[in-house]
Amino acid sequence: MRIMLCRLKRCAQPELPLLNGSGFAELMLMRDLITPHAMLATRLLRLTLDAELKKMMGKNVSVETSDGSLYTGVLEAFDPASLSLVLSNAEKDKGQKYFRVVLGGAYIRAILLPKAFVELRKLAERLERIFPNMVKYNEEAGVVIVLDKVRVDERGVIEGTGMVAERVQKVYEEFMKGAGTES
Repeated sequence: MRIMLCRLKRCAQPELPLLNGSGFAELMLMRDLITPHAMLATRLLRLTLDAELKKMMGKNVSVETSDGSLYTGVLEAFDPASLSLVLSNAEKDKGQKYFRVVLGGAYIRAILLPKAFVELRKLAERLERIFPNMVKYNEEAGVVIVLDKVRVDERGVIEGTGMVAERVQKVYEEFMKGAGTES
């Protein structure tokens, strides 16, 4: 999966200058020059990026910067307003290693998720067929809860023991062999 971060370049009005810096703050200052459609599109883009970045939290990502550098690490935090990111256990261009790296949003060209991730909603639907009315899917936490005891995330059963946990793990493994991942 690849998320390209782009700034609003030009709107319907040719006199609108290019945005630089944080972009969003400048956009708010120039809102009188921007059409309602452009503002709506920008707001929708922000919401979509925010949702996608939340899905990437805690996962290994690669961040391509405007100078061509590539940082890899675990996405720990992000600022939705400036699109700045915090990576832990980061490595720059497969060489220098850092405990934490903060990358400014204006400096980021692309955020890459190297591995496919599990469609937990589909896994929850499959588990619901086996455990009717006993499955909850918490999208924000990225976890499926079965019988209020067994927790499953993209790695498999992370909490719970016994026969139910074993059955859930087996369903998870079968799911992963099938079409449960997306690229």
